[in-house]
Amino acid sequence: ESLAMIDAIQRLGIDHHFHNQIEQVLGKHNMILCSKDGYQGQHLHEVALRFRLLRQQGYHVPADMFKEFKDNRGRFNQELSENIAGLMELYEASHLSIEGEDILDEAGEFSAHHLKACLEHLDYSQAKVVQNKLDYPYSRSVLRIKAMSSLMILSDFQGREWINLLLDIAKMDFNMVQSLHQKEILQVTKWWKDLGLRKELPLARDQSTKWYLESLACLNDPSLSEERIVLAKTISLIFIIDDIFDLYGTLDELTLFTQVVNRYQSTYT
Repeated sequence: ESLAMIDAIQRLGIDHHFHNQIEQVLGKHNMILCSKDGYQGQHLHEVALRFRLLRQQGYHVPADMFKEFKDNRGRFNQELSENIAGLMELYEASHLSIEGEDILDEAGEFSAHHLKACLEHLDYSQAKVVQNKLDYPYSRSVLRIKAMSSLMILSDFQGREWINLLLDIAKMDFNMVQSLHQKEILQVTKWWKDLGLRKELPLARDQSTKWYLESLACLNDPSLSEERIVLAKTISLIFIIDDIFDLYGTLDELTLFTQVVNRYQSTYT
């Protein structure tokens, strides 16, 4: 239950309100996992969810725990092919693999294959949830942008007393954070306009909102407002340099520009 609650909190984008509580709960799960007995005889969904949440939090969690779901030929049990909830969480977990973890690569292929195969047998709402998982795994999503769409995925939690409270918090938080992001976009847009590069380089890209969204994808915690703005400005200048190379500079000019940048780097490194 505690893992399901943490998953819901993170998907709703309100985990910044519960940092300490999440760390405390996951720390206990990690201690049990590392103990002599550990967790025994767990279901696929619970094992995969615990693995993903702990690894996202920075804990060293061995991928070997998924071996218990393989048969004597070293393949994932075909019985799992009908466990949709478990397959979805296994698919999510597979995206947190590191180099050399072949078992997670196999898990990703196995779960994706069977989830795609089951789509035509599900009703519309279930198929939509599964397709959303396949298209936008948690670790590869812009969480703040997907926060409200997560309400659909959280339909499985209906009936649990705490979900309605979390949904109410998420709606209020979404409105407050949305207002913050709007102010940040205006600040970045004004900075870009005042900089005047759009007039000097009319063929260059003019995409201040896009540059801000890229910074938001990297730094989604609401408390990192100043860092988001600085990163958005940095990203904009990177794009402008790219446009200068593609559209404006001659070979000689770009060679000199590159030499200046290299000298700058060698001076400050």
